[in-house]
Amino acid sequence: MQYVIVQTALNLGLELMRGVDILKAWVRGCIGPNLTEAERAKPWFSLEPLSVVPEMEFADQQGTLILYYMILFCYSVMSPFTSIVMWCAFGLFSLGYRHHLFYLYGKANDSGGQLFDDFVSLSIACIIISEIVMFGVLGLKGGVVSAPLLIPLIVGTFMFKAYINQQHYKITKDLPSTIAVEEDIRNIGKIDWDFVKGVYRQPAFEHRHKEPENMSSVREERQDAEESQAFMTPDNSEAEIVVDAQ
Repeated sequence: MQYVIVQTALNLGLELMRGVDILKAWVRGCIGPNLTEAERAKPWFSLEPLSVVPEMEFADQQGTLILYYMILFCYSVMSPFTSIVMWCAFGLFSLGYRHHLFYLYGKANDSGGQLFDDFVSLSIACIIISEIVMFGVLGLKGGVVSAPLLIPLIVGTFMFKAYINQQHYKITKDLPSTIAVEEDIRNIGKIDWDFVKGVYRQPAFEHRHKEPENMSSVREERQDAEESQAFMTPDNSEAEIVVDAQ
């Protein structure tokens, strides 16, 4: 429990205060290139200014959540107080990261729910591991009656995992597009989707035409070169005189 409390308070405190980002931005401002506004707004090596929109590292946060689930599943039965501590930890994580996900982080790393399948599979695997650990603990302590009572629970968990893999994931992967279109047509007018219009777009589509920062100077040089060549070219009348003379 001490590990969970310290890890939650330290990580979430630094996340909300953005202590690491502020320190990196300060170091970047001290030793990084700062001649122009464009240079000050660009990352330098691994140091980024605060104007750069950070990306949410979903994999790192998911790894922490899986560890917390393991602690909850393994120790909540032996110590009911663990459930209260983990409930507080999950609540704080939900409040902090949800706020930052809406108002701070960008959407470049948003997988659209692809990590949810792996998360469910890993969660069920954590449940199975915790049940096997409980079976071993009760067996070592001489629980002749209580240890065998966990066998139906373990078998039921394996059956639930097989059911999930055969039904839900198979349907989501093999659903024909025609059925999906028919379902979308039936839902027209029933659900208001205005809140998602224009929200999830690829970064490449947000700016249709981009030019380098020095494009204005290139255009000026090209225009100057064209003007200089124009003075070297004779008029049509002069060219005709030269041709007639020949």
